[in-house]
Amino acid sequence: MTILYEAELLNQTTFHRSKTAYYDILQVSPNATQAQIKTAYYKQSFLYHPDKNPGREEATYRFAQISEAYSILGSVGLRKKYDHPPAKTPQPLLASQAHSRRGSGESRCSTSTPSSRRTTASNCLKVVLGAHIRKRAPLSTL
Repeated sequence: MTILYEAELLNQTTFHRSKTAYYDILQVSPNATQAQIKTAYYKQSFLYHPDKNPGREEATYRFAQISEAYSILGSVGLRKKYDHPPAKTPQPLLASQAHSRRGSGESRCSTSTPSSRRTTASNCLKVVLGAHIRKRAPLSTL
């Protein structure tokens, strides 16, 4: 693995696998040493290498999984990042979620009369965008 490629992987914020998936692919314990991981990689890649299994798509797929797992677990820095992902940041609420958390009856974003649609649209934008919406002239003046 080149240093540039490893540095690019370190800059990624999340990995797309569960905490133990790469260990399961290489059939090692999460407490395995770097030497054990390397040995497991060589054994697995030897068994599933596409040149040893011509025409077997499942072997090619498995080899790709093994290579991906080793690219993360074989690097001390990437393995630490994989084992200890950053804390998840809270996601902003959708308008429907914010409304349901307030516990009120009817949705602020629904309307039954055409005359109230402008006010309701403005309310929906405020709910969705929250504090990021700037104060503007009411929609009725447009």
